[in-house]
Amino acid sequence: AGRAGPGGGAGACAEVPPPGGGVAGAGGAGGGAGGLLGGSGSGSTDLEGSTLSASVHPPGPGGGGALSAEDRLAQTVAAIQDRKGSPHIVAFYDAYTEPARGSVMLVLEYMNAGTLEDLVKAKVPVDEHMLATVAESVLRGLRELHAKHQIHRDIKPSNILLDRDGNVKISDFGIAREVASDLASTQVGTFQYMSPERIQAQPYSFNSDIWSLGLVVATLALGKMPLPAKYWELVTAVTERAPPELPRGLFSEELRAFVAACLSKDADRRPGAARLLDHPFLLSNRDRVKPKITLPLTEGQIKRLKTLLRKVLEFQMKQILGKDWETILCNSNGLDSSFKFPRIKKRYFRRLAHDYGVEFEVLKTAYQKETIRFYRDIQQMSGAHKDANRKKGKP
Repeated sequence: AGRAGPGGGAGACAEVPPPGGGVAGAGGAGGGAGGLLGGSGSGSTDLEGSTLSASVHPPGPGGGGALSAEDRLAQTVAAIQDRKGSPHIVAFYDAYTEPARGSVMLVLEYMNAGTLEDLVKAKVPVDEHMLATVAESVLRGLRELHAKHQIHRDIKPSNILLDRDGNVKISDFGIAREVASDLASTQVGTFQYMSPERIQAQPYSFNSDIWSLGLVVATLALGKMPLPAKYWELVTAVTERAPPELPRGLFSEELRAFVAACLSKDADRRPGAARLLDHPFLLSNRDRVKPKITLPLTEGQIKRLKTLLRKVLEFQMKQILGKDWETILCNSNGLDSSFKFPRIKKRYFRRLAHDYGVEFEVLKTAYQKETIRFYRDIQQMSGAHKDANRKKGKP
């Protein structure tokens, strides 16, 4: 399992009254009910564990009530267990506190191809079929959240996760907010993907998430965010200028129309998730096979992969020569040229490749290279040991 992406920002599922009961009002851009986590795990899904670490602040005077932090956490976890089953939202399995670190640990589903932000940073070309797959998956996840009267409020590339089989899921950091709502005191906002009504601190509803999705799709299509990064320039662009458009001629009219619908500045005219799922752009791509996602390995992933394969080789030596294999080889002439490392069964390689999110051939090649490196290291270690003994006058 791997890390799920940053939990900071305005993220969080805001509880909204049922239809007829009004809409949530932003108490300012980035505001909203409850506190936010002060920090969280990295946005990558390297070869790491599935636990997302999130620092939280202890409750202030009168903020904690009679229940302990652990009791409140248990109540919150019990209340959100029903989110496990969604095929469009990253599964939340459990949460626990680590008082010594001042942290709440979230155990989340592993998505082995990283985030959409990773795709953008790696400059991976994204075709319209992939854009449609992303848009449809996010819309289905949003439809589920909106049906529960929740607004995600932090739809952005780093909160949308992928696996190499073509599955796309929303990272539901409303979980993070609910887990820490009584503990956290910091409020921060992710402004770049906020809708005009949110930036202007106006009442907003479910389709504020749709604006964010439109910017996500445009960012993927263009390879960069189409709005300025600086705060005041961003506010001016969102509130006073026409929304971004995809260039005519580079993209299909269906895709351009889809993005334009999402980026309607008039919130009342912006379609909801259920309606957008019937958009011609999505319908024209729906029956095609899911796109396979191939990301280049990062330096961190390569380093971890080498470490893993070295441990596999050391385990093999321990199986052959025993736990003192290093001493045995140092006192001998190392491995002679006829030595053969045991072959690893292909099914184990395939399972390892799947679990760590790398292509089978990539893992196989990396193992072959690491085997050669391991053999050379053993020979060098044995030679160095013999030289040291020779200097000491030992045979």
